[in-house]
Amino acid sequence: PDVAGNQGTEIPAQTPVMASITPIVANPGATQWEIRVNADTWLQIVDSKGLRTENGIIPAGTIKKYNPEQIAGVTIGNADQVQILRNGQPVDFNAFKQDNVARFKIGSDGNLLAKNATQ
Repeated sequence: PDVAGNQGTEIPAQTPVMASITPIVANPGATQWEIRVNADTWLQIVDSKGLRTENGIIPAGTIKKYNPEQIAGVTIGNADQVQILRNGQPVDFNAFKQDNVARFKIGSDGNLLAKNATQ
């Protein structure tokens, strides 16, 4: 008996559960996009279905990861303070910046396109 006098009652051990704010990656072998924020930045991400998945201020030091279905259209305020990586390699998006705001779409082949271009 334990100190409370109970006999034979055991509480099964439970594995701790941790919540994650990182987007779920459907296929780890597929193209991965990463956005690294060096200073507070306004970010809008639209997925392949046209739904906004991000829309607001992202604090400095944040790293966001996306699979291709999660990121199709991008608008970044304070774009000079953001780094974009595709499969771990830096992506040059300077051609899509104007007045420190970047606007572009990501084509099905992974190339960046002007927002008014068709995919």
